[in-house]
Amino acid sequence: MHHHTMLALILVLLPVFLATHDYPAARADLSSPSSDRRVYLPLITRPATIDLVLNQVEITQSVQNSSNTVPMVAGRPTVARVYVTVSGVTEASNVIVEASASRNGIPLPGSPRRSDPRTVTTGVSRGNYASSFNLALPAEWLSGNVRLSIVVDPDNRITEVNETNNSLTQTLEFLAVPRLDLTIVPVQYTHTPNGRTYPAPTRDTVSDWVMRAYPIPGINVRLRAPISFTGDLRSGNEWERLLDLITDVKLSDGAPSSRVYYGLIPIANGSDRWFSSGIAGIGWVGLRASVGLDLTGSTDAAGRLAAHEIGHNLGRFHAPCGVSGDPRQPFPYSNASIGPDVYGLDISRARVWSPVAPDNTKDLMSYCQPQWVSDFTYQGLLNNQRIYGASVMQSGAGYLVRAVLTDDGTTLEPVYALDGVTPDAPQRGEYTVELRDAAGALLASHTVAAVEAEGPYRYGEESVAHDHDHGHIYRRITTVVPTPAGPVASFRLIRNGVVIAERATDAVPPAVAASATIARNNATWTLSWSNTSVPALVRYTHDGRRWTTLGVDLVGGRLSLNPQMLPGGGHGRFEIVLADSRGIIVVDGTPAAADDAQPQAWIDGPATLPVGAPLLLYGRASDRDDGALDDPAWQVNGVSVGTGQTVFLDNLAPGEYHVRLTARDSAGNVGYADHLVRVEQR
Repeated sequence: MHHHTMLALILVLLPVFLATHDYPAARADLSSPSSDRRVYLPLITRPATIDLVLNQVEITQSVQNSSNTVPMVAGRPTVARVYVTVSGVTEASNVIVEASASRNGIPLPGSPRRSDPRTVTTGVSRGNYASSFNLALPAEWLSGNVRLSIVVDPDNRITEVNETNNSLTQTLEFLAVPRLDLTIVPVQYTHTPNGRTYPAPTRDTVSDWVMRAYPIPGINVRLRAPISFTGDLRSGNEWERLLDLITDVKLSDGAPSSRVYYGLIPIANGSDRWFSSGIAGIGWVGLRASVGLDLTGSTDAAGRLAAHEIGHNLGRFHAPCGVSGDPRQPFPYSNASIGPDVYGLDISRARVWSPVAPDNTKDLMSYCQPQWVSDFTYQGLLNNQRIYGASVMQSGAGYLVRAVLTDDGTTLEPVYALDGVTPDAPQRGEYTVELRDAAGALLASHTVAAVEAEGPYRYGEESVAHDHDHGHIYRRITTVVPTPAGPVASFRLIRNGVVIAERATDAVPPAVAASATIARNNATWTLSWSNTSVPALVRYTHDGRRWTTLGVDLVGGRLSLNPQMLPGGGHGRFEIVLADSRGIIVVDGTPAAADDAQPQAWIDGPATLPVGAPLLLYGRASDRDDGALDDPAWQVNGVSVGTGQTVFLDNLAPGEYHVRLTARDSAGNVGYADHLVRVEQR
């Protein structure tokens, strides 16, 4: 071919070739060209210099380390944080990550799923939410053993020098864990220093934060009828007395041991506040009953406090920051850090909790802020809930037996004979409760264990180190023992073979029964009974099976109540149980039984979310009659998106999303909760 023709062909094809290949332009040194010579440049192609690298995949539900050894909970919303970097250039745009899953070699529904495209750079940080691809795993992937594969640039749209570092496969095991069963006991509090009464809370302000942090697939929340308490909660002794009351209410309600009873105490009535700082909560270690304030300092304040106290109920001691730890459960990290290699993720809020500055996040069992859950506490909560979170309620007749243990001695408190309660399983402990007849013969004996309250939580005093009230430890025995075959005349508490307390009861109920009446005055009923000097326990049932305790150790023969707060829609009956087997008074409340009411529903969640973050909302519903409703229905912008306690959506476009939760009780009554969230660029 003539060289002029060849040159023309090269000049025609060269722009086309360069337009379709991402190579640097070829250059030559023409510093001294000869004016009468033509120079022909060889076309030199260079290899690609871009390299996308899949650095790490972090599978997290609340907290995780870089080795992914924190266990996964079946059915709990899960995010894969995929960390991708690029070398050879400062950034690469329109990068996609794909996740696929299989079980026993069979692809799972929703597999594969892809992220939205985004730009990756030369570095990543676990402490920065926007530094990772955050993929919400489908619900069908969250059980059993799952093989998860992650691929960067699955369509190979970006030419790279190395394609072998673009994928990762790992096996996940999701553990079956019972839902947390939670009964919130609203407390109507009369503060004796000023004589004012603060109305009981009317909504669940605690379970959302617990759900976001705890290793549980869900929470069954019951908002039960209020209980009244009069005292001075500036005193630690009064907090112990309130904790005793909530514990007694749990046992006399007939609740199973697996259910948490949490007393929620108001701090204000409008602008009138009784609390600014001081003791804010207390709970038993290992017994699922605790109390705490309905704090209003932030939207999460009451929930964080509840998570701390319920943590005690699930066997956790304090983490040493702002409070002393406990040698029985040494905390592994200094200053109650969540762990040097541990990062928390609040999926619902798209918020990472870092162990380093600026967060320096502390464990929720400490007194320091800010708080999330460490892997150590998370594992402990998980172990406890798997073992003790699903006890079966076996209703029967029993005696509520209580004793306060002090250095000065032991006192057996009034004993109540109750039907429809859950006798405790045999326990390992150094104490024995003996039931004897009038002749002193042994009818039954039960080994019981003492429970200990961890030192009370102090709010607004986090900068001050506390040492559990200078060594004061509050210990108590609270149990339900089965009713034996014969009449009981006395109860004895034995320790190491020695009788340390005894209480006599009436083996035969009085021949003349006490009487009671109900006075109805609009929204307030007053229940009155004779035999006013004898302590009494008052309960209510609307169906003859489920009980709502209204007061314990009442003296004076009088109780005021709001019937609209009681379960209704059935045959209402009050039961006044006089202490030490001195009789039971039954009062029929049918003529003015409480009207059936619609269920209450709640949604707590963020007002805004960044583009690319999954939308995770937790919903719950409680009915005055049915208790927890665990199958509410969700709608987003008027479109049904499923049922259950969570809605979990990703790849949402910028804009507003109107979320509605609909709950329906067994009588067909309907309750709603609405939430608005805006997805926006940040």
